[in-house]
Amino acid sequence: MKTWVKLLIGISVIVITAAIIIYFFMYNKPHPDYANLDVEFSMQAAALFDEFSADGTAAGSKYIGKMVGISGPITRVEQSDSLVTIVFVIRKGEFGDEGLRCSMLPSSAEVARKLQPGADVKIKGYCTGFTGDVVMEECTFYNE
Repeated sequence: MKTWVKLLIGISVIVITAAIIIYFFMYNKPHPDYANLDVEFSMQAAALFDEFSADGTAAGSKYIGKMVGISGPITRVEQSDSLVTIVFVIRKGEFGDEGLRCSMLPSSAEVARKLQPGADVKIKGYCTGFTGDVVMEECTFYNE
C-alpha cells in the first residue's frame, strides 16, 4: 500500500474515534436539575419585560442563560399535549399580546394547570431569549 493511503486511513480512524468520543461525552452529559438551581435575579414580571423592551441586547447579555425568578399575576395557562405554559401579558402589541411565556417543568405542570387568571405566583426559570415575549423554559414554582 502506498504511504498516502496509509496516512489517509490513519487520519480517518482518528477523526472517527474523536467524533464518537465527543458524541458520548457532549451529547450524553446530564442536564442540570433546573428545579434546584438558585435564582440569580428576582423581579416582577413586568420589570423583566420592560428591560427587554427598552434594550434587548443589554437585557439579553444580562439575563439569557441565567435562572430568573419572576412574580406577578398570570394572564392565562396554555396547554399543548403535556407542555404547560404560563403566560404573563404585559401589554397589547401590534401582533397580539406581549409579555412573558414560561414553559413549566413536568413536575410543576399539574399545579400550573389548576391556576386561574389573576393568580399571583412566583416562578423561576431559565431565560432563553426575547421574541416579542420574554421566553423562559424549565420553569417551576419557588419561594424566596
